[in-house]
Amino acid sequence: MQDFSTQDWSWIIDVIFGAVFGLGFKQLDESVTRLSSESVTKVVIHILCSAGFLIFVFYYVGAYHLLIALFPYTLSPYSAFRLFLDLVMLFQTMAILTRAFSLHPEKSTLGIIIAMTVWHIGASFWHLVALMEYEHEIAYVVFIPHYLFILIYWGVWGIWHFISKLAEFSEDVYSRGWLYLLSLTAFCVAVYRYVQLFTAYG
Repeated sequence: MQDFSTQDWSWIIDVIFGAVFGLGFKQLDESVTRLSSESVTKVVIHILCSAGFLIFVFYYVGAYHLLIALFPYTLSPYSAFRLFLDLVMLFQTMAILTRAFSLHPEKSTLGIIIAMTVWHIGASFWHLVALMEYEHEIAYVVFIPHYLFILIYWGVWGIWHFISKLAEFSEDVYSRGWLYLLSLTAFCVAVYRYVQLFTAYG
């Protein structure tokens, strides 16, 4: 299998990454501008909450460049499928950032967790297909963790939902608390996963 235009495709992905970040930060700028007229506290909380999701997307960018160096694209059905997954995951990162950076991200928390779930499914298949292409075997050790992260996201949601019912939180407190927990979880997953990948492949 002859290596082909891996650098060209990576450049295209980086351009799309840049567009995604541009859309996200435009949304964040508008949100911060609106919130700054209300209180500094709201601005700080909004930025800190947004940071968790931003770090998650940064992890994706770093992991992508790390893995693409190890598993460059070739003229094969495997690589074609990975290219398709790249586009799917990029769309999910756009959905995550634009929702997380919006003025009222708590209204889109379910959309964020669904986008993160789809992203992890795409990432798991990307890694699995890359190993099948280059090592001709299925390594579940790189496939399963993504589904554990998905279980963690939804598990945290389930626990928070249960606690909120017991404590009789208002809808606003419930939605904001869940958003903050999801942001923290996304941050922890991103840091853990990047350290794991760097230790294995760095």
